[in-house]
Amino acid sequence: MDKILGIFDFETDFSNNLMDYMNRRKGFDFHVRVFTNVESLNACLKEMRIDILMLGEDVAELFEDRLCERQNIGQICLLSESQHVREGTRYPVIFKFQSAEGMIREVLALYEESGNLAKQAAVLGKTKIYSVYSPCGGSGKTCLALAAALELSRKGETLYVGFEPYSALKVLMKQQPEQGISDLIYYLKQSKTAFAGKQRSIVCRRDALDYIAGPANGLDLCEMDAEDAGRWLTELEQDTYRHVVIDIGIISEAVMTLLRSSEEVLVPVGGGFLEQEKYACFLSQLERAGESDIIKRLKKLKLPQDELLIDREFGLWQLQDGKLGHFVRELL
Repeated sequence: MDKILGIFDFETDFSNNLMDYMNRRKGFDFHVRVFTNVESLNACLKEMRIDILMLGEDVAELFEDRLCERQNIGQICLLSESQHVREGTRYPVIFKFQSAEGMIREVLALYEESGNLAKQAAVLGKTKIYSVYSPCGGSGKTCLALAAALELSRKGETLYVGFEPYSALKVLMKQQPEQGISDLIYYLKQSKTAFAGKQRSIVCRRDALDYIAGPANGLDLCEMDAEDAGRWLTELEQDTYRHVVIDIGIISEAVMTLLRSSEEVLVPVGGGFLEQEKYACFLSQLERAGESDIIKRLKKLKLPQDELLIDREFGLWQLQDGKLGHFVRELL
């Protein structure tokens, strides 16, 4: 049965437009209903549970005390026209005038903090981590990681993570993310509770793919240590993603922790002498470090040449339809 999200705000055009977008949004597992008066809301609460109820701040001031069947409301949040929270506010606040995708991320964060997504994850089973790394520059690593994430998103909810110092995602996604992996690392360092909800709040979406953008500063990646990486992996296990693809551009203790926990480590390597030598050096260092768990997960790949990958205007769908997309479909 779908989860229910209710919206009660005096601006009915805003409510109806938001409802239409959310109900069409693939992967958003809530059925959204709009209420225009307290009587219709109370009639609904007598018949069913509303998992999240979004109230305009003015609506809450006037009608909160008149809500019946409060046990049938999972979580109340306020729709605010200001980014400043009013003093004495008892409920979480969502800024009203942001993108619909931003509101969806905040709704999912609220729902997750209540522990409900963790329960769903237990039903869905283990999250599979796929890491993509190459010791060779210009190997097509990022295109491979994106193509793999797009392919896996056909099989279940998938998260792509840009864990490389210099990201081109804003060009590839044709979006300008407000947050990214730097914020995730900050939350890992600062927050010992409710991290999962904060992670959901920085996730962006393009078509059917969720993603976390690259860092604001490449040095931020060095701030994540092995303990942080382990905690992040634990949180991912409790999320609802079936697959996580991590596009890795550095080697660190944190990265080694991620590689050990990966289902597979995809390693694109060119056919040239220098590329082969770099891969051999990478393998030799893993052997000397006793990283047999990582070595057995490595999958060395020679990618097909794809003319689309040199075109600045190519889109994500072209990754799926080109030679690389066909290669990844056979691979996964």
